[in-house]
Amino acid sequence: MTGNGTISPTPPRPERRWRTVAHLGCRWLLAAVFLMAALTKITDLAGFEEQARLHADLPPTLEATVIAGLPWIELTCGVCLALGYAAREALLIAIALLAAFLVQSLRQYAERDCGCFLFPEVLPTPPAWWVPVRNLGLLVVGLVGWTSDRRSPQGS
Repeated sequence: MTGNGTISPTPPRPERRWRTVAHLGCRWLLAAVFLMAALTKITDLAGFEEQARLHADLPPTLEATVIAGLPWIELTCGVCLALGYAAREALLIAIALLAAFLVQSLRQYAERDCGCFLFPEVLPTPPAWWVPVRNLGLLVVGLVGWTSDRRSPQGS
């Protein structure tokens, strides 16, 4: 309480501020990655379909589902993460996608990168170990974003 009888707002605890910064940083990084991947696929749907058919090694039904839905799921997740609309749900979907991408990159370890980012021809071909490491790093970012968004208990 202040001297005049009013209750002064308590400043946020440092722990709470770091959680907020971690959550926003992770959310925005994943938003940028998912938007970039989605726009690359959407602007060249035929190229994405060809890459998926050549490199995914999935059963035909699952392959068709991935080809039809993945770019739009990535776009939706990216927009939700960027705007903060249904961010926890988008983070959960992003984590599931990143886990699937990690498993796929380990299954197809020797395969080249998917080319999911804008201007892939400009960049040199990364070494084989880079794709699973990148996917694992992004998965960790998603998990940090998910756990840093946990609401603190009442009164803290």
